[in-house]
Amino acid sequence: MIGMDGDGVLAPTNPPLEQGFKRPRSLLKRRVGGGTRTHTGEGTMLVGRRRTWMEWLNPMTRLQRWFTFGAIVWVFGAALLLMQGFRSKTQLSGLFAIYLLLTVACSAVVFVLYGIDKRRAVKDKPRISERTLHLFSLAGGWPGAYLGSRVFRHKTLKVSFRVVFWLTVAVHLVVIGYGIWSGWWWIAIKALIQSLWSGT
Repeated sequence: MIGMDGDGVLAPTNPPLEQGFKRPRSLLKRRVGGGTRTHTGEGTMLVGRRRTWMEWLNPMTRLQRWFTFGAIVWVFGAALLLMQGFRSKTQLSGLFAIYLLLTVACSAVVFVLYGIDKRRAVKDKPRISERTLHLFSLAGGWPGAYLGSRVFRHKTLKVSFRVVFWLTVAVHLVVIGYGIWSGWWWIAIKALIQSLWSGT
């Protein structure tokens, strides 16, 4: 653009490139700890980035990956045991069968609820109450709740919610530990392996 300078002489209003050229506001970017922040005229957008090797070696990151794997194995193992029990191929006690049924059913329901609640949060619509999510986790759906929080990246930052959730997980780990100590799990797993091996 051309304009008038202080002496009334036509001169370019934009500074020459050698004096320092500033990129348009819509293209400004800067690196931050969580990724790249892109500044636009309408606001700031956070763009994700790949994890560094230091983050992959972080003990907490590795623990989360193992816990995710354990939750998946737990749900599918419970579903397999329950299916074999219903087909009368594996003998399960009544209380043990109820616990497996609650684990599978509540995990499936609360996983879907996490996805719905995440979608409602993004669209600023009425939310699913935290009490409902906690009740399904307490009833046995803690694996589905954990997987839902990881898949949908939902309820991962609110400290009060996470404290209640991990207390629920601790309760169920005690129940599982008691089942292992009393022999419920060993008997069921042994019967499951025998039924799968024999194919009957």
